Amino acid sequence: MVVSKREAMAPWRAKTLQLLLDVAGALMPLNERMLSTCCARVLYLVKGYNLAFMACMADATEHPDKFLVRHFLRGFPVYGNITICCERWETACSANRRGEGARQQPSVEQGSAELGGVGGLKAVRDRGSESWQAIEAVWESTCKELAAGWTVGIDTDNGDGRETHRWRGFLPGELHKHPWVGHNGSCRYIRRFGVYQNGATRPNPDKFLVRHFLRGFPVYGNITICCERWETACSANRRGEGARQQPSVEQGSAELGGVGGLKAVRDRGSESWKAIEAVWESTCKELAAGSTVGIDTDNGDGRIAPLARLRARRVTQAPVGWSQWVVWYIRRFGVYQNGATRPIDDCTEQGDNSITGGQDKLTLIRADMPIRVSQYYALARVRWERELQRRGKWAQLHGSAVSGEVEAFEVATDDAKKAFRRVPTAEVQVVCVLNPVLLRAELVMLPGFVFGCLSAVMAWNRYSHYATHVGRRALAVPVTAYFDDFQIYGPPWDAPHAQRDLGALLNTMIGFDAAKHLLPDQIRVVLGVESDFSRLPLDMHVRMAVSEERMDKLRVTLRGLLREASMSHATGVRVYGKCRWVLCPRFGRIYLAALHPLRQVRSGSSFSPQPDVAECLTFLLRILDVLRPVSVHVFPVRCEEPILVFSDASYKTQSRIGELGVVVWCPARRRLFCAGARLPAWALYRFEYLCKQMTYICQAELYAALCAWVTFPDLLRGRLVHHFIDNKAAEAGMVKGTSPAPASARILLEYYVQVFRLQCQPWVSFVYSEDNIADLPSRGDFALLMSLGAERRRMVFPTLRRFIFH
Repeated sequence: MVVSKREAMAPWRAKTLQLLLDVAGALMPLNERMLSTCCARVLYLVKGYNLAFMACMADATEHPDKFLVRHFLRGFPVYGNITICCERWETACSANRRGEGARQQPSVEQGSAELGGVGGLKAVRDRGSESWQAIEAVWESTCKELAAGWTVGIDTDNGDGRETHRWRGFLPGELHKHPWVGHNGSCRYIRRFGVYQNGATRPNPDKFLVRHFLRGFPVYGNITICCERWETACSANRRGEGARQQPSVEQGSAELGGVGGLKAVRDRGSESWKAIEAVWESTCKELAAGSTVGIDTDNGDGRIAPLARLRARRVTQAPVGWSQWVVWYIRRFGVYQNGATRPIDDCTEQGDNSITGGQDKLTLIRADMPIRVSQYYALARVRWERELQRRGKWAQLHGSAVSGEVEAFEVATDDAKKAFRRVPTAEVQVVCVLNPVLLRAELVMLPGFVFGCLSAVMAWNRYSHYATHVGRRALAVPVTAYFDDFQIYGPPWDAPHAQRDLGALLNTMIGFDAAKHLLPDQIRVVLGVESDFSRLPLDMHVRMAVSEERMDKLRVTLRGLLREASMSHATGVRVYGKCRWVLCPRFGRIYLAALHPLRQVRSGSSFSPQPDVAECLTFLLRILDVLRPVSVHVFPVRCEEPILVFSDASYKTQSRIGELGVVVWCPARRRLFCAGARLPAWALYRFEYLCKQMTYICQAELYAALCAWVTFPDLLRGRLVHHFIDNKAAEAGMVKGTSPAPASARILLEYYVQVFRLQCQPWVSFVYSEDNIADLPSRGDFALLMSLGAERRRMVFPTLRRFIFH
């Protein structure tokens, strides 16, 4: 559409935008009615959002996330099993449009099908079955609990003399009236079913059972082991050593101040104390902006919200019927990023992240997305021109386009301000931060997500997917998003208008930050990866490179981790994400095998028992040293004949002897080349050092493929290569770039480094052993190849020493 309308695209988009804004204004009364259903905490955050217009746009553009607006009205879940955003309800939504899927109170048979356990509808229809007897037994047991007062229901007292008819449970419309539930009526019900047991008992080793009866049992989260974990602490308590006391000011700073602990309070010039002050300053800015709620003392002492005052706040008031109000607060600490200290809220330590999960998976763009969009645009431009010329209307409809021209391309970027903070949550989040003015821990409340919560990532990406979907469907804006960073693409005559109109449309919800608004440009750096379109109209090539600033930051991070010789799980995930983005597939698949150990780091791991992590970091430093810009053609079609590479290996388990063979067909020279040799014993010892297994045929196949690239570099450099191999596991590893087997992963790492150095484009395919001509040299047979005029070379063996630790 952008290609065909050209200069007429800007007025069309402006007219459409004005129409949509008029619709948004007409929906304001409905929006106010929708907002009136929100609780005070959610309304505090979404009072400026036009949720009625959002619902209208989602329905008009057929956005698959049908329940996004409902979450903005009621809050997104913070922990637990996060329901899938659209697929689970897709059938029900389609039925609702046809009038078939209206949710009604389930009938008796439907209820029995859901609650009766084994048997379902069969239990209701066959009242003599064991399933129905189990249902009756469960109900009878429930009525006994109701009569004894252990369970709360409604006493009908209808005088029929039957205990099972006296009681009934709450209906959905009655539950919220009970004082235990509160005004919002948000409850999670649990299905009850029957299990036949023999009733045998055993001695109870739970030493802390009485304490739980006094303080209450936990409902969710990491439930501590009943006796063994606390046995030492109990002995200490008996001796008077383990009594829990209120932490002092210095102890509080040790817990909240991050790295340095007590040293940060004693040494006010340390980096840890600077981080504490930076976190406090950032928190005060959030309080002034309104994204965080505290107590404005206005007397210069810097006080926010002690616990006693926090209880009295209406947005966190304790539900009726609770004798004690419990706060699961989140510790805030500082992380140094991009030349400043950024506050992070530790939901992993607090426990929410460990009990959060779901079926949805994040779908994120790659770093080479600007290049891919430019390729799609160039291809659409060629097809449009050919179609007009075929119809004989090029002269009338081409506008300012020039026949055969490759037009310039630009990229603009925008950033959503305080993205996670502006998404409401179903439960208030309380953050504990150290006040460096008064030297005490204080609490602040957030009606939105904190930065460090796992569910915040899922919730925000649901909105970013909505924003990009509506921008493409409603305004025909080529836009993508990477979390809260948005990229707008197009030629110079369209990109500025597209960026302006998309920002005006999204201002009805969560708009962009004016301070991070970057106008379209032909050279754009997105998260450390530079895409240069300045030479696109001249030679149809786009230059892609990693900025020196980003590579220097990665070097500092990697060297720091090697120096500390330890890594937490969160750090491993963060380094994995940064390196995977920077080492884009356009630079080869080296990043997959290199980053594989980082995903398996456990919390508090040291490198000594995990040499693969240290090897990974060392190898990433080496990759950064050889990383060079690449030039990508806007029409990625190669017309030259590919070089054919066949590799094979044989391995005898009993004698532990392997042989390698490689055959290369060079179309430019019209000649065969071959090489073959026995697998070196030292290579086999290295495979055994990494992993003990019965056979090493897969590693031998991968090593033979690697030998092809180091033996024939003059033939393969800069060429399109079709590589054939007759081992499925080896083929899969070469395509993916990684393998769960440690030895295979390291061979693949070296393989793709060689591919990267030679600037090749390999295409890996499977060939049956009967058709693999490299099967002959892998068994020492060169007769047929010599008769075909093949040139034999001495095989070169990569040592693999540079990433093996001894």
